[in-house]
Amino acid sequence: MISILIPTYCYDCTALASALSRQGTELQRETGGGFRFELIVGDDGSPEAASVERNRAVNRLPGCRLWESPRNLGRAAIRNRLAEMAAYPWLLFIDSDAGAEENPGFLRRYWQEAAAGAPVVCGGLRNVGRLPRPGLELRFRYEAWLDRRRSAGQRSSRPYDEFTFFNCLIRRSTFLSVRIDERYKHYGYEDVDFGLRLKAAGAGIKHIENPLIHLGLDENACFLEKIETSLRTLHSLGDRRLEQGSAVARMALRLKRLHLDGAMRLFHAAFRSLERRNLLGSRPSIAVLSLYKLGYYCSLRGTLPGKGQG
Repeated sequence: MISILIPTYCYDCTALASALSRQGTELQRETGGGFRFELIVGDDGSPEAASVERNRAVNRLPGCRLWESPRNLGRAAIRNRLAEMAAYPWLLFIDSDAGAEENPGFLRRYWQEAAAGAPVVCGGLRNVGRLPRPGLELRFRYEAWLDRRRSAGQRSSRPYDEFTFFNCLIRRSTFLSVRIDERYKHYGYEDVDFGLRLKAAGAGIKHIENPLIHLGLDENACFLEKIETSLRTLHSLGDRRLEQGSAVARMALRLKRLHLDGAMRLFHAAFRSLERRNLLGSRPSIAVLSLYKLGYYCSLRGTLPGKGQG
């Protein structure tokens, strides 16, 4: 018995809900009712009336409904609320910009894993096969680079560090005993924090090959802004546990120990415009992105927590 939970904000997820509803209905029929599911799309106070109206079509799908929050709760709180209203003992969290059409056995695999008993199971994600259109190059190349270390075997070597809410099955009792820190209202690091909470609680994580496709590629400028937002979130919380779970934060701390963080801030100030020109262009470099993130974070660490740095 699985509750499929899909938080969304200004995003049409009717295709995803339709694909999962079909899979769930077919599996329910094949198992003679042995498999049961519900699917709840949680709209987090979207200000775009058109996207909310499109998502109301979810209410007409078998086993599905749309819950509309009267206000924006934030990335963490919306997931906590969906978990609270879920009826079944297993929660399947899926991001609204996922695609399930290429994995017709998706729900069946998770149903089998639920029977096996691991409290948390992560299925993984994959990048789209080709660039959908110009202007999305930075996210597309970044996701393609990440794909090289997204196999179940690679994720299993660092199970808690590789936890993500994009596509994961978790026992409801486990989730409610850990919950997501609701300070995470903006983009970034709620997954890292929750993975650390699972580790502290002694909840085992199993990584399997059951991926969904990440369809929500951002415009170059939007993705770069998201990266900056996530680094500001990391800096503002001042949590050493999170810093140890972040590659860019670990490198920044190493530079500080070597008394080189000031040099990195100077480098970022001098070359930020050139780096951004590359990252917002048609051939962005992942190496330049890594350098930009490190310089940006070191610059944040040179200010008081909560005071942003461009």
